[in-house]
Amino acid sequence: MNPRRSSHASIAIVSPKHNWLCVEAPIEGDVVRVDKAAMLGYVTLYNDDGDEEEVSFPVKFEVCGGCNGKGTHVNRAIDSHGISPEEFAEDPSFQEAYFSGVYDVTCEDCGGDRVMPYIDDDACKKLGEEKMAELTRYQDKLDDDASYDRMCEMERRMGA
Repeated sequence: MNPRRSSHASIAIVSPKHNWLCVEAPIEGDVVRVDKAAMLGYVTLYNDDGDEEEVSFPVKFEVCGGCNGKGTHVNRAIDSHGISPEEFAEDPSFQEAYFSGVYDVTCEDCGGDRVMPYIDDDACKKLGEEKMAELTRYQDKLDDDASYDRMCEMERRMGA
């Protein structure tokens, strides 16, 4: 699975310790925790009464798309704009440093773990309709959050 691919709920959630719980693609959100030993990710949802509740989802681990499983990547501040062959030709020492790993940092997506936990839809289905209803409620929350973020961005662009 390509973690950069978008889908119905193309959201990921990062915990304070850089453990990811993803639904298709990494975008920041609100995870409570990931229990690697139990293969469960926990999120906070609001129930029909408006009270917070912690909900768990089974997870599976897949290779991190941010570092392709290396645990590190070039600092995005260095090459996020792209580097042309001309830039390397102008400064051969920069090219050597770049390819030798001088500008590498711990992966910002997986925190160096090389893998990221994704919600396991198949395992959710095996847990029954109640778990699938929780997953749908969670995906709806993520969709609502993404819609709100897009609206805020449009307002900022209009000068609000």
